[in-house]
Amino acid sequence: MTASRKQFDDILTALSITHDAMKGQWFSLPAMKINGRIFAALWLNGDMVFKLRDPQRSAALALEGSTLFQPLPDRAAMREWVQVTPAHADQWTVLAEAALTYVQAAAEAARRKKPKA
Repeated sequence: MTASRKQFDDILTALSITHDAMKGQWFSLPAMKINGRIFAALWLNGDMVFKLRDPQRSAALALEGSTLFQPLPDRAAMREWVQVTPAHADQWTVLAEAALTYVQAAAEAARRKKPKA
């Protein structure tokens, strides 16, 4: 098991206790989800990928080596997703918590907008 995978698993374990986060798959890779929605994933090279909004998105992009996530080189980068290298693994838990909070809030807002049948 790589250091990145161990940290991914440790973060997921902690978030599953505190927020009911679950393991999922995204692009056939290990991912973290809340209420069925992906908020973080472990990329092929050991980087972590997080779905973030500002100001957390800008802070993550300011970390050396971080970029907008672009899973396919011939496609546009995914503007809400930030890829963070293992050099900043000490930030991964905070970023995962921010991503979870963002995705959970977006899901709740979408539920409130749905008309009742």
